[in-house]
Parts: sequence; C-alpha cells; structure tokens
Amino acid sequence: MNPTLPLWVLVANAGPMSVSVDPAALLRFSTRWGVRFEPVPRPPARADAQEDASAQQALERVEALFDAARTARGALRPAEAGAHLEEAERLIRNHAELPQAAWLMAEHHLLLSE
Repeated sequence: MNPTLPLWVLVANAGPMSVSVDPAALLRFSTRWGVRFEPVPRPPARADAQEDASAQQALERVEALFDAARTARGALRPAEAGAHLEEAERLIRNHAELPQAAWLMAEHHLLLSE
C-alpha cells in the first residue's frame, strides 16, 4: 500500500449507525496495514424552514426588482432602474447561499451594462 495515499472511508447516515465496529479489530487492522482511522464529523444541520422561506422570498424579490428595472429603463427612467438594481444587488449579496446567486449577479451586471 502506498503510504502517501490516504484512504477515506466515509459512512453518511442521518440516524444512529446500525453497524457495530469492534475497536480492537480496528486497532489490529490499522496496525497490520499501517492505516489510521479518524472520526468523521457530522455535516452541519440543515437550515430550518424559516431560513429557506427567507431565501425564497429574497429570490422572488430579486426577480421582481429585475423586472421593475427593465420596465423603468424602457420608460426612460434610468434613476429608478438604478435604484431597483442597487436593491437587487444588496439582496443577492445578503443571500449568497442561494444556488443561483452567481447567475443572478450575472443578470444584474448585464442589466447594468444595457
């Protein structure tokens, strides 16, 4: 076995593990094969429903602001369009955890350049 290549064995389980492991057997195995076992930390808890709802509301608000900016620009009101885009940018930066945040920022920059 190549000693420079770490071997990662991960077990992901939301509940208690149903497999029992004998610590003495792990010690014998690790001594024989020159490997080391380390506990894997649990993933962070999933965001609660209120945070998910807040992110969804922010996404809907950003989309509405983009529509309002397009309408204002079409009506030759660039100051109003700029205000909508500034608020949209603030919301995107405050909710960078959104999966589509990068796309929203790209759309924001596209609207700014028009």
